[in-house]
Amino acid sequence: TNICRYLSKMKFKFYKFNSSNLNLLNSKLTRQKFKNFNNYTLVIASAVISKNLNDKKNARKNITMIKNIISSIEEKKIKKIIFLSSTDVYGKNNKKRINEKTTLKPKTEYAKSKIISEKKLYKFCKNIPLIIIRIPGVYGFGDNFNSTVGHLIKQSYLYKTMLLNNNGQEKRDYIYIDDLCKIIIKLISKQFEGTVNIVSGKSISIKKISLSIAKISKI
Repeated sequence: TNICRYLSKMKFKFYKFNSSNLNLLNSKLTRQKFKNFNNYTLVIASAVISKNLNDKKNARKNITMIKNIISSIEEKKIKKIIFLSSTDVYGKNNKKRINEKTTLKPKTEYAKSKIISEKKLYKFCKNIPLIIIRIPGVYGFGDNFNSTVGHLIKQSYLYKTMLLNNNGQEKRDYIYIDDLCKIIIKLISKQFEGTVNIVSGKSISIKKISLSIAKISKI
């Protein structure tokens, strides 16, 4: 929704596919939907995410969706493919800064599904420019308070308190949804391909975020 809002603002012509008008787990319906899809840039943000990142069933669904997209566009002319992956593919590395050449050490089934999806797309895109965007936690308008930051904000306003696991010591990088959308818009137009981490470069503890939220919400 946010990406579409920016595409409209920039006067891009686009088609919006989401769970309400396309079930990517259904290969037949996916092929039908992509029947007239030609000479476009394809931005893939599909993912089944639950609180349990080790849910193997959801991981298989993520891989199936990518397989169905690939089989549906095999004979299509595609300008470029942009795939939203995750920095979770690097695993937890609290001591060293990561970059695109950092060894992949996925710790969850979700992260593994992202790596498999990346590999399938690289194999398919031999003659198609492919951009893999590895993103951290995303927060902002439209996340329905499901993101880590959004959930903390919801707790602060509804219950005037926030519950933190491990005293909020876990650190992670975050990106604001509007910033991510602006970067994707630029990548659509630029002649670039490869893997890129879209991060701030600064990991922030959950505790520090909660303290900022508490100050703003005055709890």
